[in-house]
Amino acid sequence: MLRLMLGLMPPVLLVAFFMAPAYIATITAALLMGAAGAIMGSIRRAMLAAALAPVPMFGSLIGIDPRIAALALTVIAGFEACRFGGRSFSLSLIAAVMLVHGQNLGTDIQTALVVFAAGVCWSLGIVKWLKFDAKAAAPAIGLRESIGLALLLALGLLVSVAIVEHSEQPFAYWIILMFLFRALAPTQQLHIRTWKFAQGAIAGAGIAMLLEIYVMPGAYVRLAIAFAAAFLGLRYVTLVSPLPAMFFCVGILLLGAPTPEAAGFRIEAVLIVAFLVLCLSEFLRMLLVKRE
Repeated sequence: MLRLMLGLMPPVLLVAFFMAPAYIATITAALLMGAAGAIMGSIRRAMLAAALAPVPMFGSLIGIDPRIAALALTVIAGFEACRFGGRSFSLSLIAAVMLVHGQNLGTDIQTALVVFAAGVCWSLGIVKWLKFDAKAAAPAIGLRESIGLALLLALGLLVSVAIVEHSEQPFAYWIILMFLFRALAPTQQLHIRTWKFAQGAIAGAGIAMLLEIYVMPGAYVRLAIAFAAAFLGLRYVTLVSPLPAMFFCVGILLLGAPTPEAAGFRIEAVLIVAFLVLCLSEFLRMLLVKRE
């Protein structure tokens, strides 16, 4: 995992030093789509999912609601889970949200597409080199379960987008991303993993808030702590434990939103997402349960 993280660092550093901050969202989307898409699906499906990820961003330019294009991706994600297994197209939804967010921050669409394509190619090459292709791909699921996954993604996306549209918080898009990340979990473990995520993320936000209030580390120290926390999050990412969420939350807040106010909103967002995931998953379980 350390080799994977080090392999993905050069594009991030190049964008951070030589491009506008808005493109950080673009390169993050690319590396996540390429690396996680290949590891949790396959390189071939990750390439196709990456090609579809910018569609919602294009839709907004020609007057098509990005949500319509995103809903089409939820159907494809359900089909992939049923036919092949894996979550490459579920990750394309996350990449699509990050690309649209970057667009809202001011990225030029042509430049963003070049950065995204380059980042995807780089990350797929790293995965191929490390022989991580399909290493964590979930097995194929039944038709009923795949319909539940597609509906969970679609309904959760619509509700979380509606919440974000009525929020004045600059980090409200976290709600959409956290929901989509929660939906990557195997459906049988969705409840327990959501509880563990909520516990860890709230603890991580509390730690970040304490550091920001009482320690206020300098930029380089903050960066070092953030990357160390992100590495620990990756190290324990497969555990059904609060630890990965806690470490990731510390890293995200110190790196991208180092203020106590952002940490406080992160806690609110975590609670919203946990409630949304648990309610929707229980509703869909009752709706799709096989009746004798």
